[in-house]
Amino acid sequence: QISIKKAAVKLDALKVVLLGQKTFGKSATGNTILRREAFASHQTEQCRAETGMVAGRQITVVDTPGWCGQLSRCTEALDKEIANGVSGVHAVLLVVPLSLPFGDLQQEAVKEHVNLFGSGVWKHTIVLFTYGDKLADRSVEEHIEGEHQSLRWLVDQCENRYHTINNARKSDTAQVTELFEKIEEMVAGNGGQLFCPDMDETHQRISEKYFCKVQ
Repeated sequence: QISIKKAAVKLDALKVVLLGQKTFGKSATGNTILRREAFASHQTEQCRAETGMVAGRQITVVDTPGWCGQLSRCTEALDKEIANGVSGVHAVLLVVPLSLPFGDLQQEAVKEHVNLFGSGVWKHTIVLFTYGDKLADRSVEEHIEGEHQSLRWLVDQCENRYHTINNARKSDTAQVTELFEKIEEMVAGNGGQLFCPDMDETHQRISEKYFCKVQ
């Protein structure tokens, strides 16, 4: 049986959620995507959704609280609040800055948070590299190859889906349109399905995570 790659279809409406560590540029990225100052860049404590018309599509961006770099400082309440934003979305955009190294600690933090939604989440996830200006004259592929193997692992988990955004160049609308096209391609590959994790299971995993920590 020959498998034919489903052609991407331009969607009239897209809903995406931004996930990542604190200070990695999630809110600024949301502003770049929506082409306006929709999110304040101070520490986000609660999930917040903003909608706008961009590149002929109705775009809803959900900004979530960033998790702590030190896993010991993460809380059950924070994880539950992050989980509130990850339902009924076309894409999970996992924000990773090109300005900082991505090693074992970052890999562990991503695993701890993303896997709360079950293994199916990875089919709906794109690595979104921020601080695109830090690449200088290197390609993002060269950056991935030159980094710690943890970054290669992350890109592999997302089936080689990644995109680079430069929040210092908000006027570069092509970078956002290209992101939408990559999301639409992924959605087509997922049979048009939105990502809707089982929230009871997700909350159960969160409870077990913290129950284990206090043992």
